[in-house]
Amino acid sequence: MVRLSHSLRLYAAASFLALPWASALNCKDLTISGQHYDLSALDKEHVVKVKVTTPPTYTMEEYSLNPCQALTKKDEVPKDDQCPVGTFVCRTDVNYKAEKPRVTWVQPVSGGQDDGASPAITVPKASPGSDPETSPKLQWTMRGPTVDKTDYRCDINLICDKEAAAAKSVPTFVSMKDGVLTLDWKSDAVCLTKRTDPKKPDEPEKKPDDEPKPDEPAHSSGSGFFGTLFKIIGILLLVYFVVGIIYNYAIAGATGLDLIPHRYFWQDLPSLCVEFVQYIYQSCGGRRRGGYSAV
Repeated sequence: MVRLSHSLRLYAAASFLALPWASALNCKDLTISGQHYDLSALDKEHVVKVKVTTPPTYTMEEYSLNPCQALTKKDEVPKDDQCPVGTFVCRTDVNYKAEKPRVTWVQPVSGGQDDGASPAITVPKASPGSDPETSPKLQWTMRGPTVDKTDYRCDINLICDKEAAAAKSVPTFVSMKDGVLTLDWKSDAVCLTKRTDPKKPDEPEKKPDDEPKPDEPAHSSGSGFFGTLFKIIGILLLVYFVVGIIYNYAIAGATGLDLIPHRYFWQDLPSLCVEFVQYIYQSCGGRRRGGYSAV
């Protein structure tokens, strides 16, 4: 009986770990529409608070979120006052009366399900007449559970702001309507000028229209042409020798140096080159002497 109970506990633990909880988002290396982004500075828990006055009390709506991974459990908070495992955005309503708080509602807004859902980051379509400087560059979206016919979801508009350091930037509340939470988040992490190549994180990524710097020589098209030409000639020579050796061995039955195709031509080639150089030299020297010859 003891062994059976122990086996059941192991099976339960393994089944729990095997559940397809929401997967984390690799914020360090994001490639979206051909652009690389590093949003790792946003990878921490943030809390957005909205105060709703209900005399003689007031309620504080607290939206806890981490755009890169699921929220972690807090040992000091009761289990019933926290969202389930795999929650990325959690709403907690805390009611205050005479400064005595009590949790009245806990609801996952994004994640919190065992279906393996994960966040999605896309490039939103610009609205007609919108200002590109203040329009969202990216949109973070993740759905949550369906409760009482309400489909919960969170949309975060990521806006480029070069003055907002990513490590200190925080999301701001826009609306909560029909289960859809909308937030704005200004940060320099989403500015295109901040993008880097994930293979070389210490070097900025080069744009296609980047011009060479003054101290960097521009590569001419001529060098590329001659380089390609020499490669083609080299490949043709290699094919010539391989095919010639195979032919001489298989058809002509040659061995040793006789395997080399047109062996006598290649043996005479160095002397032919020397004679050619001497001829050119003598021709040029004769012209410099004015064409006179000794009598």
